[in-house]
Amino acid sequence: MTTVSTIGLDPGFWGSVNTWECDENDHLNVRFYAHKINQAMQAWLVAQGADASLAARALPAIRTQHIRFLREARAATPLRVDCGLLARHAGALTLLSLMHNNATNEVLAAFQTRMEFDELPRVAAAATVSPPDFACPRGIDPATAGAAPDSLQDAVDGGYQIVGRGVIGVDECDAGGLALPHAYIGRVSDGMPNLWAFINSTEDRDARAAGELGGAALEYRLIIHEPL
Repeated sequence: MTTVSTIGLDPGFWGSVNTWECDENDHLNVRFYAHKINQAMQAWLVAQGADASLAARALPAIRTQHIRFLREARAATPLRVDCGLLARHAGALTLLSLMHNNATNEVLAAFQTRMEFDELPRVAAAATVSPPDFACPRGIDPATAGAAPDSLQDAVDGGYQIVGRGVIGVDECDAGGLALPHAYIGRVSDGMPNLWAFINSTEDRDARAAGELGGAALEYRLIIHEPL
């Protein structure tokens, strides 16, 4: 069980897992982990004294998120998300958000999020928190994240595989028409079976089709170079 002291962290969200938020494995889908954590950060900013209009712009301000999924959550699991300030920069804030099973205090997910603002929200928190080891990069080195390819063709020529394609709907956007951050990670999640189709052997594909083999991505680094 992964638990952590909440010193320096304040609750920003209470809720639960809805059945319609669960995936084919009956677990909370990654897009809804992100959706709830992103709500928590907005609520935390308001609680810290940020103007509500600035807090509303917090989601389009997200530029990077390091995400660790630690435990699965099933329907009706009670949830709490605690947030704290990791760093304050010129024009940017980095927050730590931990999602808990509110019945056991077990940590289900950890997000480190950098938001860049034209006008920095006021945040009352004077002290910063330190991320626990389980919230830090494990399989992904942030220093190795490369620049975005110049075009889709450059990406394909460089060895990328197209695993998702579609249209961003209005239900995935904020009032200003920008895609919400949880929509990005949701599309990545939807494309994972296509990725497995490219990289798995015939034996593995057959085992997946028979329900004998599964898989999960436990760590992501989301970089939004330019909002959609």
